[in-house]
Amino acid sequence: MIRPKRIFSNLAISLDGKISPALKTADRFPSENDRRRMDELRFESDAVILGANTIRQDPFPVKLRYPDLAKKKKHPLNVVLSHNLNFPLRSRFFESNETNRLIFTTPLAPKEKIDDFKKSSELIIMKDKIITPECVVKELAKRGVESLLVEGGGEILFSFLKSKLIDEMFVTLCPIIFGGKNAPSLVAGEGFSFKDAPRLELLKMEEKVGELFLHYSVNY
Repeated sequence: MIRPKRIFSNLAISLDGKISPALKTADRFPSENDRRRMDELRFESDAVILGANTIRQDPFPVKLRYPDLAKKKKHPLNVVLSHNLNFPLRSRFFESNETNRLIFTTPLAPKEKIDDFKKSSELIIMKDKIITPECVVKELAKRGVESLLVEGGGEILFSFLKSKLIDEMFVTLCPIIFGGKNAPSLVAGEGFSFKDAPRLELLKMEEKVGELFLHYSVNY
C-alpha cells in the first residue's frame, strides 16, 4: 500500500481521557511545555491532518509557532477531512496565507461550497460519500508526504487506528479532570472489541511540571 513512511498522532488529554470539556470554551488546558512539544512534532511532519470539528472550534492555521523552528522549515501542509464542508469559509484558517491547505471532501458537499473553498484551498472530491484513511494516505504519499501527523479529533484517530495506519502515538497526560459523558475522548468512533483493540508499547515517558509526555508505538 502506498502511504507515508511515518504516520503518528499527537493529542493532549485530561486524567480521565478527555480532549476537551463537554462545554467547550476557548481555554487551553495543556501547558507551554506541551505547546512546545506540539511544535517539535509538527516540525517533524510534512502534513498535519485535522477534522472539520477541530476547524470549527479552533479556526486557526496549523503552523510552527516558535521562531527557532519556523526559520528552519516551512509550515506543514494543512489537511482537512470534511464530508460536507460544513464550516465557515470566513475564518483565519482559510484566509491565512501562511500555510497551504488541502481539503478532502465528498459529493455530499454543496456545489456552491465547493466553488467557494476552491478559491482558498485545493480540494480533492472523493468518488464515494466517504473519506477513507487509505485514500487519504495514498494521495498524500503521491504528493511527497513522508511524515504525517494526525492531530484529531477522536473520530479521525479511531478511523486511522481501525485501518492500522497509526505507527506511533504521542499523548500528553494533563493533571486535570473534566468528566461528562458527552466530553470528547482521545479516540471516538464505534470503538474496538477487546480482541481487536490496538496494543501500545511505551517507548518513552517524561514528566514536566505535573504533565506526563508519553510516546508509544502501536501494535496491531
